[in-house]
Amino acid sequence: MNFLSSNFDIDIWLTWLQISFVPYLKYTIMVTKKLWYAPVQSTELSVLKNVIHIIAFILVLLILPHLDGQAQNPTDPGVKTGSIFPKGEKANPNNFTGNVWMKVFVANDSTFDYHLANVTFEPGARTYWHKHPGGQVLLAIEGIGYYQERGKPIQILRPGETVKCPPDIEHWHGASPKSEFSHIGITNNTPKGIAIWLKMVTDDEYNSLK
Repeated sequence: MNFLSSNFDIDIWLTWLQISFVPYLKYTIMVTKKLWYAPVQSTELSVLKNVIHIIAFILVLLILPHLDGQAQNPTDPGVKTGSIFPKGEKANPNNFTGNVWMKVFVANDSTFDYHLANVTFEPGARTYWHKHPGGQVLLAIEGIGYYQERGKPIQILRPGETVKCPPDIEHWHGASPKSEFSHIGITNNTPKGIAIWLKMVTDDEYNSLK
């Protein structure tokens, strides 16, 4: 468990720390003073040993999540810390503005006529205008994102929210200016293909959120 994650209530964590950790620390200091200034009973040594083990265990719980994050190479584009999905490979720059990564889980073939992938956008990154002959479903999983259909206002996407884009509707999607964004895209394949790419989304269009 990551006790320092943003999803963990800080008040609960501080209360737990005060109840569980502070008494052991005070007892350790007290017995250590007795060891320094006067003889101590073997039972107290045994208790002290157990207390030290407990304190070490608590410290491991607090530090381990950070070590786990550092164990993964943050410069590796295929690694995405804090996510159950890999970041994948850099997406085709001809269809996106900014850095975008894609991990394809299911590629369309003769048996499956849909395409399933995880797409990750750096802050400010987005697709070009495009449309899907077979339509598309987006499931937001991390960060804050944008979705816009031609002629409609920008829609904000948060984790757990979905968008159903009808066939042949021009649209674009990507990350908000200050947040990385990831979504799962499910796209039907048709004789016309999966996607038809159009023009770049301009900065004015991207910044038109009201």
